[in-house]
Amino acid sequence: MPLTKYGEQYFCRASIFNMLRHAPQFLDIELLCPVMEGPVLEAGCEGHSVELAGMVVHPLSGWTSGLDLYARKFMRIVFQMFLLFGRESGRWDAVVIIDPDPLGHVAYLLARALRKKCILYLRGDDFFELLDRNRAGGRKVLAVLWCRVLRFSINRMLRHCAGVVTGRALFERYRSADPILYYASAVSEAQIAQRQKGKSRAGKAAIRLLMAGYLAEYKGYDIAIEAIRLLSERGQKNSIHLDIAGTGPDEGRLRALAVNAGVAAVVSFRGFVPYGGRLFDLYAGADVFLLLSRSEGTPKVVPEAFSFGLPVIASGVGGVPDMVNDGENGILLPALTAQALSLALERLIDSPGELVRLSEGAFRSAGRYSIERQLRAAMHEAGMRLCH
Repeated sequence: MPLTKYGEQYFCRASIFNMLRHAPQFLDIELLCPVMEGPVLEAGCEGHSVELAGMVVHPLSGWTSGLDLYARKFMRIVFQMFLLFGRESGRWDAVVIIDPDPLGHVAYLLARALRKKCILYLRGDDFFELLDRNRAGGRKVLAVLWCRVLRFSINRMLRHCAGVVTGRALFERYRSADPILYYASAVSEAQIAQRQKGKSRAGKAAIRLLMAGYLAEYKGYDIAIEAIRLLSERGQKNSIHLDIAGTGPDEGRLRALAVNAGVAAVVSFRGFVPYGGRLFDLYAGADVFLLLSRSEGTPKVVPEAFSFGLPVIASGVGGVPDMVNDGENGILLPALTAQALSLALERLIDSPGELVRLSEGAFRSAGRYSIERQLRAAMHEAGMRLCH
């Protein structure tokens, strides 16, 4: 794995990056190393390159093993970082800081003290919103304080860094700092090359829909179930099958909703499906991906669906309209209602040729959002800013 070259000698070996092997949101970090080894940051500034200086714990893990890490190892890791910067920083043109948590802030202060340029790399458009939604019980005050401190410190850091942010939500939040916009992806160019270019409807009795993610009210799973009920009333019940991959607090309510709507036979709850072969099989077996979020950032599931030739029917929230082009690689709903979704699905049921055309358009779109392509463009722009 590319991180090994750095991980064994840098402080992050003591961190919790075992998650890299399982969570798609970390794949862009894994590919950051080889991207930065190339000439991408050298264009227009002879002799300059950027070497990865360190990686930090993802902020969302701070509620669990991250807090344990800080309690037991924080000062030891800070000391290792101090030694590392003293020993190696003479070779660095810049320090990359990813999702700055307390360790990232220490790295930033060390870089500033040594007058090294910094790239601040921020991912996860709805990170703060996720904290807000999950600030239950005694953690509520801590979550609010944590969000405010992070927002304040990131704004301060961006004044001295080349900022790279994932998706429209973060871009708008930090617009005054003129960050570089980057669309997060979970798909590599190698994965796209292996996947299906378009979906054939030959021999299929029903259109298979797929939804995947955290089962919470704001994700809009209830809208999909209600839309299938409306289709059932129009005699189209057997023309649609919905697979739901994931678990969460809304699962019980959604199962009951499917039963009460009389569509339980065509709605399958697959439970937690880890990132990998089983999830990819669900993508490969589907015809359409549904993204019905009531609030959203720039979700990685969109390019993931595209890479399997799945057109995306989506709500026009957050950064989704930046990727889903209505009539080209999916359908943007005019309103986030079961009625609007049922009409969009009925259109595809009645026009198999349109579904094939949208599938082909989805696969063509996948290449625009490969991790490598997005990172090369973002890091090239960051390097140009550092060099001038």
